[in-house]
Amino acid sequence: MKELRIGEVIQNRRKELGLTQAEVCENICEPMTLSRIENGKQAPSYNRVKAILHRLDLPDDRYTALLGEDELKLENLKREASAKENLFWDASAEDRPKRREEALAAIQALEEFAGEDHLTQQFIIGLKETLGKPEGPYSLEEKLELLMGAIRITRPKFDLDEINDLRYSKEEMALIIRIANAYSLAGEKRKVLDIYAQMVKYARKHGWDQPRYAGNLVVILNNYARELNIDKRYEEALEIAQMGWSIAIKYHDYWCLGSLLSSQANSYAHLGETEKSKDLYYQTLYLYKALGDQDGITHLKNDARDTLGIELV
Repeated sequence: MKELRIGEVIQNRRKELGLTQAEVCENICEPMTLSRIENGKQAPSYNRVKAILHRLDLPDDRYTALLGEDELKLENLKREASAKENLFWDASAEDRPKRREEALAAIQALEEFAGEDHLTQQFIIGLKETLGKPEGPYSLEEKLELLMGAIRITRPKFDLDEINDLRYSKEEMALIIRIANAYSLAGEKRKVLDIYAQMVKYARKHGWDQPRYAGNLVVILNNYARELNIDKRYEEALEIAQMGWSIAIKYHDYWCLGSLLSSQANSYAHLGETEKSKDLYYQTLYLYKALGDQDGITHLKNDARDTLGIELV
């Protein structure tokens, strides 16, 4: 089998899709830089090549980079900042101020090292949105300003009403999911449903039923099914939840599995399929027990009580 340089892979795929160099590398690098990468005259940086491959719907797991010292340090600083953000997210209310300060210190170290790198700036804004303000989470308007600003670093023409007009990296798509979640927390269900409908359409258009996109796609389908249930569109919610469950099983991405099962249980209950609903509620209960997810168990028991009038034990 013929081996290709990474630049050849990028060039062949770009031409296959009918895209210009400027369209592919917008706010990732200069078109001249991409031209040099395609022609083998310049070695791409780790972050840039991943973003370019994602925009071309190409896997990044076959690309091996010999990272220089600066790139290694950048990746380590990003991992450290992400780890601190996770500790903040998992902390109790009394521990969160301390964890927030630790995360902000890690972010500052990353900012100082990365300088004006667009992709790292985008990553940092996402972290800051999670951490919120000292007094609590950002308002919807503040969240949208941060998240829309983040995605427009690399996609200046991004429009929430025309999501399918552009191509996205996995990181950019994750930002769109967070924008939808911000609207959801604010109770803006019409906007949430529109965003997720567009995202599902995008995923189908670009063939996201594959390993490298499974995680993002399962989250999208899980969240969309939840919002459809809230909107009492139970048949649509069931279809989307079943699709998400199938992809989660197919690619061993189980993070949303309990939520997808409970969405199906809820939909069947409202559609009058009581036995199917009850069976799925118990499947979800056993899963949450195996995982030790007490919050999931509590929420599930309340849902089963409200929808079927049963006590899960």
